[in-house]
Amino acid sequence: MSETDGAWLVLKDKDEPELPAESISSSGQEAVMLKKCKPGNYISVNILPAARITDDVKKTINYEKDFYVQLYCLSDDWSVISEKSYSSDEALKLASRFVGLTKDRAIKVWNMRKLGSEGNRIELL
Repeated sequence: MSETDGAWLVLKDKDEPELPAESISSSGQEAVMLKKCKPGNYISVNILPAARITDDVKKTINYEKDFYVQLYCLSDDWSVISEKSYSSDEALKLASRFVGLTKDRAIKVWNMRKLGSEGNRIELL
């Protein structure tokens, strides 16, 4: 925060060192105060492509119109990925049910809909 430019936000991993440029506002004012804040317990919702190369020689791609839904919580590095893939419309509709939820509430909705178990991941072989 600077006296003339107000506050600005720098997102980074907690272990990354502070860079001098981060304490300068977009108009060149030096920060007079720094406050480090942990992320809230809210989840981010991601839609991951399910497309896979199924024939290495012909470079054939299958599932190019399908998507997985992933939930991720920045506060504790927790995530889940749906066990099955969905069409883009279905994935967007499903993902929208989780926007704005805390991790605990998202887990309840996820489990109620039986979307997959914690630790589920997409194998990239």
